[in-house]
Amino acid sequence: MSNEANKKFFDAWAKRYDHTPVLSHWLRKLQKETMKRLELNPETSVLDVACGTGTLLAVLAQHITTGKIAGIDISPEMIQEASKKTKALPNVEVRQADVEKIPYPDATFDAVVSTEAFHHFPHALEGLKEMTRVLKHGGHIVICDVSVPPHALTNFLFKVEPGFVKLYSRKDFIELAEKAGLRVVHQKRVGLFTLMHEMRKA
Repeated sequence: MSNEANKKFFDAWAKRYDHTPVLSHWLRKLQKETMKRLELNPETSVLDVACGTGTLLAVLAQHITTGKIAGIDISPEMIQEASKKTKALPNVEVRQADVEKIPYPDATFDAVVSTEAFHHFPHALEGLKEMTRVLKHGGHIVICDVSVPPHALTNFLFKVEPGFVKLYSRKDFIELAEKAGLRVVHQKRVGLFTLMHEMRKA
């Protein structure tokens, strides 16, 4: 599956994204839950994959003063909105990029995060491997993504969403993590519709 559907869908949504009822509130909740799993200090380096309009990047900058904060997104319009939101934050960088071609060297970040985007990745394992590549040894990846059982039904129903690929279960993530060179250390349900997965790089 091409990323063109994702680009078109999120480009059209970008300017309204932060003002979408319910969704914007829910994303902020997930971002708070994600931050609880991060071991933040002023020098921590974090990459947000599918950063959207950059809300989490701006929040991270309140805790990270000298470390690198980066965000990538497939949508140029989302990146434009994120650039506006973070332009006054000197240690924040946003770039348009595909999760399968992250534009950073190996072992750049202490943590990599992603919220409510993984079900849009055309090749989940390749994306997770690339996230692992830019992660330092001992670092962790935290992914929050929609997951509504029974998956056989919801994977069929969610096909109405542009760019949708697949919803993943706890077991799916354990298998993906192992293939990507990661170890799942924590999983929990956040609300009724989202699973959080925390993985460590050996």
